[in-house]
Amino acid sequence: MRRVDGHLLLIGRHEHPDNIRERRLFEAAQRIARRADQLYRWRWQGGGDPDRLWDRWQIQALIGPVGDWTESMFLVYDGFGVDPLPVMVGGLRYLFAVDVIDPFTPSRIDPPVLLRSWELMPHDGVPDAPGSPTVRKSNAARLRNLGRQMDRSGLLNHPLAATRLGWEQLLRLRRLKIGEDDRGRPALVSA
Repeated sequence: MRRVDGHLLLIGRHEHPDNIRERRLFEAAQRIARRADQLYRWRWQGGGDPDRLWDRWQIQALIGPVGDWTESMFLVYDGFGVDPLPVMVGGLRYLFAVDVIDPFTPSRIDPPVLLRSWELMPHDGVPDAPGSPTVRKSNAARLRNLGRQMDRSGLLNHPLAATRLGWEQLLRLRRLKIGEDDRGRPALVSA
């Protein structure tokens, strides 16, 4: 679970609460997800959603002041649980005021990336990521390690880091790339 600037709460689909306060937020988010699921299934009764977005979402974004949210988005990222910066490929937006759920597609030219994705994953990895449970757990640990390096370098707080092209430009400006360290683990290295 991660709060972003007070009016955005991100929760990984497979996350578990760490304490009582988080448990209440998770339960509220689950109630919203259940209602969105009902609307989704009602809207696409005959299987009219070719992208099967509901089956694929990984991150729930709750928008608005905590507990007084106005909408929820169910986001799908390519590479979540495997890549350090997964790219958004689509999602569903659930508007509470009108009780409607609609699909959306981000820019294909410069899609948003999910910063700090490792904070939204269980420690044993994302269940629907490729590989065995041991491989998924190892990938999650590697992503957390690389994430700490990116955080220490100040890359994650830079405005360019929000999109794929911006991230590539930021790495070029800092003369860095995501490579491997001497032990074969993902790391920030000089370009």
